[in-house]
Amino acid sequence: LPGHTDDHMLYLSLDGRMLETNVLAHITDVLEAGRSDETRLLKIWFAQQDVKAPSIYIDYLVPGKLLEGLKPEKDNLPDNFMRMLRHLAKRDFNPLFEELADPANPENLLSALMPDEEKRKVVKAAQKALIERSIAGMIQ
Repeated sequence: LPGHTDDHMLYLSLDGRMLETNVLAHITDVLEAGRSDETRLLKIWFAQQDVKAPSIYIDYLVPGKLLEGLKPEKDNLPDNFMRMLRHLAKRDFNPLFEELADPANPENLLSALMPDEEKRKVVKAAQKALIERSIAGMIQ
C-alpha cells in the first residue's frame, strides 16, 4: 500500500474480498511460532477432507489455538497432530468457533474468513478420524 511499505492487500479467493494486513509480520510470526510442520500437516489434512480455509487463518490457528502453550522443542509431530485433531473434534469450546484476530491488523478477524459450514465439516472429519483410530487400536 502506498506510504505503508510493509502493508499489503491480500485477495481472498474464497469470497473475493481484499484483506489489508502486514505480510512481513505474518512471516515473522509463523517463523517464530516454530509450528511450520504442524501447520503444513493440517493444511494437507484439510485438503484431503476437501475443506476450504484461508492459509493465513491456519497459520495462526495452529500455534495460537490448537497448540497454544505447548513448547515446540519438547514434542513430536504425530502427538501434535493428534492433539490438534482432538481440539478440532470438540463439540463445545471448539477453537474453530473462537475469535482469532489478525495480529498485524486487529480489525481483521481471521476466524471469520473460514465459513461456518467448512468449520462444521472439519469437526465431523476430526471426530470420524478419532473414532476410526480408536477402533483400529482395539482391533490390533
